[in-house]
Amino acid sequence: MDYNKLKTFIELANLGSVTQTAEKLFRTQSAISQQLQSLETQLNMILFERKKSKIYLTKDGERLYHFSKQRLNEIDDELIRILDDSNLVEGEIKIGILPEFAINFLPSVLSKFKEKFKKVRFRLYQASDVSIEQLLLNNKIDFGFVVNLENSDMFLTHEVMTKNMMAVASDIYLSNHPKINSFKDLIEHSLIEFGENFLSFGTWLKHNQKKSILDELRKKQASIIIEDDIGIKEMLLNHLGIGILPSYLIQNELKDKTLIPILKSKKAQAFQVKVMIATRKTTTKDLLMGQFYQFLTKA
Repeated sequence: MDYNKLKTFIELANLGSVTQTAEKLFRTQSAISQQLQSLETQLNMILFERKKSKIYLTKDGERLYHFSKQRLNEIDDELIRILDDSNLVEGEIKIGILPEFAINFLPSVLSKFKEKFKKVRFRLYQASDVSIEQLLLNNKIDFGFVVNLENSDMFLTHEVMTKNMMAVASDIYLSNHPKINSFKDLIEHSLIEFGENFLSFGTWLKHNQKKSILDELRKKQASIIIEDDIGIKEMLLNHLGIGILPSYLIQNELKDKTLIPILKSKKAQAFQVKVMIATRKTTTKDLLMGQFYQFLTKA
């Protein structure tokens, strides 16, 4: 008996709708219908009957539902017990990360997970939000730490931390370029960006309700685009322009004033962004991946 067909059958019985079942299992409606037809043919039974837009279990369907649900729950429980035996769990988890995460967040997370699951391996890919999302969509990685997602409806997400961000530049750069008294003055300056289309500056300007300035900025290009906060920091320290960085990454520079906020207003200086763990909705059905996702969401 095909385990996946029975799982689909139980979800369909629970929801009473092919459309809702397809959405929950992240499959097409035709795939759900084909699995049901295949199961009915295999068992030589009619399991559902249709009434208008809803479907209902037949007597044979009810018998199979109650029998299968109990047995599949027992199988799932046993698999979880196997997974909890750390000596039996091994495999590789692929994770896409924003560059500074490799230094400031992920090491402690992986260390705690490997305390229990010593045979689990990790492969890390440093990339931007856009690249991480594409890697997820193409099933090249299992999880990604991101700030923005274009196709958020395709992923399970959970906030893992917030980052305080600041717009800063070196004192030397600011001394040698036109004075910045307002957001509009940014248009005349060299901007160092994390991604295309003024992703970082756009978030900052929207936070300060300056979307019209963002529209003006997008008519020009950033002076430098580098998908690495540490790289942006080095560019700023070499007086190449204005950039937006996490405050924890520039604490020493703010203290000794080698980097300074470009505007005096506290509201204009800092803002918060949420960092999420994202994974395809089907990924957590794998027991190892599900365990890692639960670990991250409970941490």
